[in-house]
Amino acid sequence: MEPPGGTALVEESIIEALDFRRAMRKVDDEWGKDWWFKVWGPRSSPPRASASATTGCCSANEKWHGFGDLAPGFNMLDPIKATVITPGLDVSGKFAKTGIPASIVTKYLAEHGVIVEKTGLYSFFIMFTIGITKGRWNTLVTALQQFKDDYDKNQPLWKILPEFCAQQPQLRARGPARPVPADPRHVQGATTSRA
Repeated sequence: MEPPGGTALVEESIIEALDFRRAMRKVDDEWGKDWWFKVWGPRSSPPRASASATTGCCSANEKWHGFGDLAPGFNMLDPIKATVITPGLDVSGKFAKTGIPASIVTKYLAEHGVIVEKTGLYSFFIMFTIGITKGRWNTLVTALQQFKDDYDKNQPLWKILPEFCAQQPQLRARGPARPVPADPRHVQGATTSRA
């Protein structure tokens, strides 16, 4: 985009994406040992003032990315893209005892006014395009906190996903929203029993 206006808009998007990552880590730190969503990427972010230098390289053999031996300076992260990881599957491909498939989280977010770009098994992707402000990404963080609260209280599906349940009448009488699978098959169990 043409400077100076275009550069300023792009840098603003990068700053908002970095602030979102910091906010998610802050909530994670506040929850302590309890579960929370992770943002895929290195644990530390560059200082807020250095938005123009935020595109970082992945270092070889870091656990967070799982890519193994990378050539120095070859792989770069796009700072305006954020992948949120839901509990259940780690980067190495190991299943946890329980998990929350991303399709359930993104269905919940959609019913609460937050639309994501792409959904995987245990992750969803959001993009900080020009115009995404703190108010908009804060809505996402708040909706994720509400999802956690509803999930932890085991709220009935018809309460937390009314539009979806209206289309699936067999779910209205199911009672608690959360299945309690205790093995790696929770991917299939959770997706068929919850959404």
